[in-house]
Amino acid sequence: MYSKSVQKEDFLNGVLWKQVLYVFFPILFGSFFQQLYTTVDAIIVGQYLGKQALAAVGGSTGNILNLLISFFVGLSSGAGIIIAQQYGAKHYRAIRKSVHTAMALAFAGGFIFTVFGILFSKQALILIDNPQDIMKDSLVYLRIMFMGMIPTLVYNIGSGILRAVGDSKRPFYYLIVASVANIVLDFLFIAIIPWGVAGAAIATVVSQIISALLIMIRMMKVHDTTHVCIKYISFTLPILGKIIKIGFPAGLQAVLCALTNIFVQTYVNRFGTDSVAAVTVFGRIGNLYWMMIHAYGIAIMTVAGQNYGAQKLKRVKDIILQGMVLSGISTIILCTIYIVAGRFLFSLFTNDSTVISIGLNILYMTALTYILYNPIEVVSSTLRSTGDVFMPTVITLTGICLVTIIWIWGMIPIVPRVEIVMASYPVSWIATSLMFYIYYRFFSKFWKQVQHITQ
Repeated sequence: MYSKSVQKEDFLNGVLWKQVLYVFFPILFGSFFQQLYTTVDAIIVGQYLGKQALAAVGGSTGNILNLLISFFVGLSSGAGIIIAQQYGAKHYRAIRKSVHTAMALAFAGGFIFTVFGILFSKQALILIDNPQDIMKDSLVYLRIMFMGMIPTLVYNIGSGILRAVGDSKRPFYYLIVASVANIVLDFLFIAIIPWGVAGAAIATVVSQIISALLIMIRMMKVHDTTHVCIKYISFTLPILGKIIKIGFPAGLQAVLCALTNIFVQTYVNRFGTDSVAAVTVFGRIGNLYWMMIHAYGIAIMTVAGQNYGAQKLKRVKDIILQGMVLSGISTIILCTIYIVAGRFLFSLFTNDSTVISIGLNILYMTALTYILYNPIEVVSSTLRSTGDVFMPTVITLTGICLVTIIWIWGMIPIVPRVEIVMASYPVSWIATSLMFYIYYRFFSKFWKQVQHITQ
């Protein structure tokens, strides 16, 4: 039996923006350390093994991995939303079944992805025109990384469960431990033991295993609503159905967005290794923005989900404006750093002047436009927390995926430059933000609910 005394934070009363930040900062710092070990991979690979190896561990391999991981993270977001709503409604017994079903999904999904990745890595790289001069290294790196899929998914679902009940600190602590381990192993397997790109992949997989073990040990030892018992890890079909109903649209969106990124990467690959390396480094630097805005999205979804479960609709509505202000201030600060310190940031990864020049052109362009993406994350996260997942998926797929593809098909024959390929992203953000505003303000079920209670 689970008593209320062991519950985590609830966000049903108090100052909303402070509660959003309470969840946001541990997620941000956790994402920072998670990103740190992938960035350290890139820095050490670039400095010790050269730009071809750097292109091999980024670019195509990163997009393929992101395709599968993003689908699962999107799918499992359904579990986080359900648990947050159950927690807000104080349905503590129901949380237990949701937790064990979500963990079963993590183990099953990780096994399937591992088998798929090992068998079809080469075909996937060929399909997206991975440059031949980095094919061997890309294949080695990708196959090893797929061996870490189970711990990767277990950590992601476990941390999502803890965040849904307001505990975002423990996942952060576990990531610190894993990140430090990854950095040490990077130096060991690349700089000291000359294992090449395989060493970078092995270091990352070991660190993923560490983070998964830590979160499983916590959930097995602490007897609260998030307690996990190995023998009870199984699918409860009604719960699984709810997770899929809410999470599948998000997973589908993640897959199609990842496929769009692969489509973009295919065009980038046609401009050669220098462009691939430049976009790889840009991606590592740009991830600072993405981990920030996604941390806001998760924080907003957590706080809004609990309040929606408790039917505090006015507070859910207020989260949108406060989330926009918070994310806007953060974006302006970060993008100023990008513009001022861009060359220095690129020099951490490579000394190749051509790679740096291409990368800076892309960085300066996007630094001025990242803020256009903020409304997408804030509004879609709020709507998803209320169970409205279908239309946010349709809007995102139409605005981001379709517009990106149309832009590239239309513009590259006219201006064949890698910078024009990457400009597809800001163009798509403008279209998607506009569509989200129109849907939220005039058509969403949640807006109608709020208007009803305020009349």
